[in-house]
Amino acid sequence: GAYRLSDAGLSKALSAAPSLQRLAVPQGSRLSGAGLAQLPLLVPRLSHLDLSDCRGLGADSLREVLPRLPGLRAVKLDLIPEVDDSVLVAVGSLPELRELSIRCCQAVTDEGLAALAATRGSVLELLRLDECGGRVTDRGLGVLAEHCKALRVFSARRCPRLGDAALAELLRHGTVRHLSLSGVPGVGAAVAGALAGCCRDCLEHLDVSFCRKLPDGSLGLLLDRCCRLRRLVVYGCSQLSGRSLYGHLNSGLVVEGVHTKVDLD
Repeated sequence: GAYRLSDAGLSKALSAAPSLQRLAVPQGSRLSGAGLAQLPLLVPRLSHLDLSDCRGLGADSLREVLPRLPGLRAVKLDLIPEVDDSVLVAVGSLPELRELSIRCCQAVTDEGLAALAATRGSVLELLRLDECGGRVTDRGLGVLAEHCKALRVFSARRCPRLGDAALAELLRHGTVRHLSLSGVPGVGAAVAGALAGCCRDCLEHLDVSFCRKLPDGSLGLLLDRCCRLRRLVVYGCSQLSGRSLYGHLNSGLVVEGVHTKVDLD
């Protein structure tokens, strides 16, 4: 929320901290591509960059500057409408990239995810695709499932075109610890089965709010088997019963949103 921070102000601050490794300027509405272009010179050791909701940054500047910061391990580009497939190609060229968040970037398509997966998929540990709209489908998810075998955090909240079988394939690598699929209507028994069978020793957080096709019995089996699960979020899941939510053996589990009946809209 540094709304009054300008390119000149950012440049002056960064010039005093050339060894800076983490920079977060979310909602910097006055920052532009000219300010972004100074980062490789001023803070060449940058490893974490958060540009969420910096609406003054265009795809051209992101494509040009991000590859010139080869030390970046984590990048957040949430809520920047100009982020598209070409930006994902540029981000995919970062040799150290491990974490990427592109929430509400609705210009992204399956092709962009495929390009990212082909270059960085084998080492990507965190990917957030929340509310990326109807252009992200099972086809893109299939490519992610093929290449992304080290994902620990995956979030695709309110991505309406993702199906149960494709999501289950992504989970069968057995690495996901934090999974958020709130508002994904396709989530069902296949996802629950993949979690219970493949992620039983690693899953810690699960959000399946408004996933009303998730069978009650499948969830109960998941809760019994995933011994490390500590937080379950089920807002809007009126199909779930007390038997599945409370009849498991996981005494350390905290359940949020029990028996709420809120419409998805």
